Amino acid sequence: MKNSIVRYKKTVTRYLLTGMFIITCLQASLPQQVVNVSRNLNEKVTLFTDRSIYAVGEKLFFRSYISGKKGMTSDFLSKVLYVELIKPNGEPVFQGKYQVNEKGGKGYLIIPGNLATGDYYIRSYTRWMQNFSSSMYCYSHIKIINPFNNNLESYTDTVENREEIITAGNQQRRFTGKILCNTNKQIYSARDKVVVTISGNDITPELLSGLCMTVIRVNANDTIDAGIMELLSVAETTTSVPLNYLPEIRGLSISGRVTRKSDNQPVSGSRVQLSVSGNNPSDYQSYSTKPDGKFVFAFKPLYGSHEMYVRADSPNNEQIQIHINKEFANDYRPINTPPFSLTEEEKKTAREIMLNMQIGSYFAVPDERIAAATTVVDTAYPCFYGKPSNIIYIDKYVLLPTLSEVLLELVPGVREVHRKGLVSLMVEKKIDNHYEANLSPPLILLDLVPVSNVDELLKVPPEKIDRIEVVNDVYFKGNDIFGGVISIFTRKGGLAGFQLPGNSFFFKFSGYYPQKASIFPDYKESKGDLNHPDFRNCLYWNPDIEPVSDQNTMVNFYTSDATGEFMVWVRGITKDGKFAEGKCFFRVEKQ
Repeated sequence: MKNSIVRYKKTVTRYLLTGMFIITCLQASLPQQVVNVSRNLNEKVTLFTDRSIYAVGEKLFFRSYISGKKGMTSDFLSKVLYVELIKPNGEPVFQGKYQVNEKGGKGYLIIPGNLATGDYYIRSYTRWMQNFSSSMYCYSHIKIINPFNNNLESYTDTVENREEIITAGNQQRRFTGKILCNTNKQIYSARDKVVVTISGNDITPELLSGLCMTVIRVNANDTIDAGIMELLSVAETTTSVPLNYLPEIRGLSISGRVTRKSDNQPVSGSRVQLSVSGNNPSDYQSYSTKPDGKFVFAFKPLYGSHEMYVRADSPNNEQIQIHINKEFANDYRPINTPPFSLTEEEKKTAREIMLNMQIGSYFAVPDERIAAATTVVDTAYPCFYGKPSNIIYIDKYVLLPTLSEVLLELVPGVREVHRKGLVSLMVEKKIDNHYEANLSPPLILLDLVPVSNVDELLKVPPEKIDRIEVVNDVYFKGNDIFGGVISIFTRKGGLAGFQLPGNSFFFKFSGYYPQKASIFPDYKESKGDLNHPDFRNCLYWNPDIEPVSDQNTMVNFYTSDATGEFMVWVRGITKDGKFAEGKCFFRVEKQ
């Protein structure tokens, strides 16, 4: 055991010193207490919101940047961002996941309409950061106004929870980089074109991943700390932490562990199977647990809520249990927040924001908020195994009394095999030089749920079955080799009374928060429908401005029907962690 630990530490050190988080390395077959990671290897998230004051029901736009240890490339940084809207007492009122690429992340959330007026925080982090204290997450302070609710969201410190309070520290990363931005005019009319020129020494390739730009009311942002907070915790005393979560460098993941029911000790060699129900898209994966009992699954992009099925086999016929790690962080310590207040200028801006929100909601396109991005799926063959070799629709044939007879009479290439009192199914396969796989059993699915008890499966009444799909070739899925696929679909999709084994269950899993491209009005050809008022609280938001060295960057947008003072705010982050920003101002007057 001692030699194994030494070899493991050498392997981990070789990768971690260069900042390369290799998943296969971190899944070494060693007890959990040996696996620790330095706090210096934590990732850092920075998130910019389009402003600091919102009304309920509005979109909150954001741009995020993820950085790691110096010298670490984007290939080894997390590709999933976790974003939460929380109350001062730590309670989450919104939770969403967002895709991240080498340039960072972007997106929006819709502020829930039932929130009381008050102070809130956008909390953002990665799966890898969940190994560390929540005080190291990114916190962005915002204020939310609800004109339909007279209650006020507040948090009062008490003696009982005082030790759990996280206090707001001073802003440690002020905007020190200089970005120059100018508008082509100082005064504009309603629905007029604005041209912004961006330049400056700090908008070079030294910036991590481009710039974001927002155009808002002058008093719609927090001018003191730009909404970004550094939180300090008195509990930070150790230099390393146990490694519980792996970085999601390939996208969404589900992790957990298998333990014995008798003593909660980890189970090694348990085959864990997981399937994603539904057709957008379906998936199946399996994983054999290591001595620490842990497993992890990574997925292609999924959007919205999905029903998952997980099952684990006991290698020694012991009573076992499956533990699925929670998707979002569990540490919700309250933030010591002063009583909610607005300056006189902020009150004026808040009243306008509330009015504009109600006007916008009244004239909004009915389906604007329900349109969602989805994964591109072949709609003709949406299942993970692709195009089947045969599809048998039961209604096309005379109803047979048992599923055994259906398979025998109607499904070509599928037959029952009886050995030592046990029944199994086999598929006549195309060999295609995979001779060693010829004896592999097929993957059997019922409503895309993996099935091993064929005796129970054959009890499903044929009148409850819609169709049977068969893949009659050797099928590879991850490290598994199957002698074909037999996929049975019931009419109502509810397993038709099939009894699942005790060491299995269904659970809900959140994919990426659905997004729709945000399009701001373009009055290039005309002033648009003047009977359709335009009172945007955010005149323009662009999270993807790509500066070019030694060249000015031009950005265009149009004013709305609102008059008054507006601000163009450009932000980014340099490779050495400094905030770079630029501001310019203009006025919209009545014609």
